[in-house]
Amino acid sequence: MNKALDLHNESIAKSFLALQAKKRNDFAEFLKLTKEAFTFERKAALLLKDNLKAEPTRSVLFRSAATLAINSGEYSEAIRLISFAFIGDPHEEIREELLEVIERATYESEASKQNKDENAYLEFLRDKAINIKIEPKIEYYRKAIVVDSILDTLKNLRTSIENYVEVNFKKSFLEKDFMEFHKVLEGVKRDYRPLCVNLKFQSFGASICVDDAVNFKEYNPKILEWKKGLFDKYKTEVIDINYESSDSLKEIIDKYSDEERNLIYNPIIDSLKDKNRYRVSLTDKNFRSVEKTLKPISKTTQDILVPKIKKEIEPISKTLIQSWALAEAPDKVSKKDIFKSSEMEYAEFTNTISDVSFEKEYLIVKEPYQIKIVYKKPHFSIEDNTFEIFTRAETFSEVIMSYNKILINIYKKFKIPNPEFSVEENVLKENLDKTFTFISGAAD
Repeated sequence: MNKALDLHNESIAKSFLALQAKKRNDFAEFLKLTKEAFTFERKAALLLKDNLKAEPTRSVLFRSAATLAINSGEYSEAIRLISFAFIGDPHEEIREELLEVIERATYESEASKQNKDENAYLEFLRDKAINIKIEPKIEYYRKAIVVDSILDTLKNLRTSIENYVEVNFKKSFLEKDFMEFHKVLEGVKRDYRPLCVNLKFQSFGASICVDDAVNFKEYNPKILEWKKGLFDKYKTEVIDINYESSDSLKEIIDKYSDEERNLIYNPIIDSLKDKNRYRVSLTDKNFRSVEKTLKPISKTTQDILVPKIKKEIEPISKTLIQSWALAEAPDKVSKKDIFKSSEMEYAEFTNTISDVSFEKEYLIVKEPYQIKIVYKKPHFSIEDNTFEIFTRAETFSEVIMSYNKILINIYKKFKIPNPEFSVEENVLKENLDKTFTFISGAAD
């Protein structure tokens, strides 16, 4: 027994070091130490394999070893260890936990077709995630909850996170810091898209995280330093904060302007309104225990966090320039509607793609497809994340032409299946085939 406990203590020490590595966002070290902790814990559990009277220590060690096995990608070994635990007589509460572990090992063993490090990476993100539980206030359908409530809450959380990233990026960097500031910002936001890394469907639970450590593009050192711990800061400033604390509110007001606070906090306030038919809680990562129920934010606090912003009435010229840019046939617009683009600093609008053509090559649109066009003096730009296109030009017609050319070239590249395509490239090809049909060499 003493030898088993010594090995267990070694496993605890390795797990602690793995936790420190996780806090440093060092995934490689986290995985290495997790596997070492698993080795020690498995040895400890197997020493008690034939000692059926050593409960609850015996089953606890097997449960812990099996969990570490899953985190290390050793699914078959996890199932084997759990089977040893059931040979004994584990206590009822431990028995339930053993069943959960074997269910998780079976599911992830079938789901994972990647290398063994995949699940360790997922567990790495789960340890950092925001674990939210959404329940109906009145249980009309026992624990069932309306899908709209789930989607609204997740959408609001996503919006808040994305706005937090953008606000803090703009506070940390100037446009002169990068050759293409807007493109860099959009790339960072794309990499910081929230991920759902765990789900539970009995009273809906979801673990939401961003990957700020592993699958992150190699930006310049300024951005790599800036992104460290950004998600933890978001949790501290937005999720874990005491909204009724005057000191906490003062810190927020000192850091963020009225407009910035609206962007970050308004989505969260919307998910916590009294009139909502559901409640939102924070739980442990297994959704077993509620750590904090998020209460509606008082009217006084709302007025401080998200004050009403008076919008200045834009000059008529700024409104009309959008009409000019949107016009598919400028000759149909009266002269009084046409203004020079220099009169407009910034505008966003959506354009529906009806046909795509460039140098006698055409894409026929199978189903409606829209792109967002941004005018930021003195350029028009299009960023299409679906097909990974970014282009910029000085006029509206030029940016459309450039977009068409790039899209047609991408379609031609992915027209023929290639076994060397990555998962992302195959998804891109599928989206292209679903949206367009290609015609080459059409007559004038």
